Amino acid sequence: QLLSYLSMRHVGTFSVIGFREAWALFQWSGATILFVVFFLAFGYLRGLIATLVSALIYPALQALGFQPGGSYGGFFGWSDPLRYVGAMALILLLPSVIRRCPARRGLAGAAALGLLFGAASYLAQENLVGGVVGAVAVGALLLASGAASPRSAATAMAGVAAGFLVVWVPVLAYYTAHGQLGRFLYL
Repeated sequence: QLLSYLSMRHVGTFSVIGFREAWALFQWSGATILFVVFFLAFGYLRGLIATLVSALIYPALQALGFQPGGSYGGFFGWSDPLRYVGAMALILLLPSVIRRCPARRGLAGAAALGLLFGAASYLAQENLVGGVVGAVAVGALLLASGAASPRSAATAMAGVAAGFLVVWVPVLAYYTAHGQLGRFLYL
């Protein structure tokens, strides 16, 4: 809601049309992040196939679109790719980050992944729950199969956690300073 307000207030107009423009921007941003994650996780050919298939069947990409005559319409509400893109990015990119750890590039990738995951988790709780469960499952599978060393997995998870905390410590500090931390955590 804050991002919609800021977009309408400072980029577009504070109107129904401005809201639709802001929502279209969020749809486009979420789809772009998702498609970039597919290309990074799967390589060019498989990433292209995953992108094309998801554009055809992923419900969050189907709810809105351009109508005949050029208007942008559909269902404005829950179906937003930003609600799930953080969890998908974390789950799909974590194995390559773990593979590159404990080297600096792997740690930097883990921190960047944590930043994306933290920001997406603030936008939607689905990212938080899905990402944590998925990251634990991916880490456990990589360790159990012997595909990753405990040191690499621990370093990558610490890097992701550090990036996540860069986003969340200021958020939690803000709510604490305003006496609303308990309510925020409850909701």
